[in-house]
Amino acid sequence: MGGRAEGEDRPRGFTAESRTKGCIAAASATRAAAEEFYAEMAPLVQRLRSSGLSVEQIADYLAENGHATRRGAEWSGKAVRRILGASKKPAS
Repeated sequence: MGGRAEGEDRPRGFTAESRTKGCIAAASATRAAAEEFYAEMAPLVQRLRSSGLSVEQIADYLAENGHATRRGAEWSGKAVRRILGASKKPAS
């Protein structure tokens, strides 16, 4: 059962076109969630950066003060740079 015919590698009813549409929709939703998170965090991160902290120091500050990353991972300089970079891009 499970939507697969015996000997098939993928579920029935999913054409290449529907799989592509699903992947595009998922990527769009992921991108939107990231942009929303970055927009919420950008003012704090920019303020900390303007005060002279390095991206690593900002990551430490965010972790020590209970701020969660978008996916619940440990803060890193790379994550801080993503926020700083996203805040410089014009709104789409």
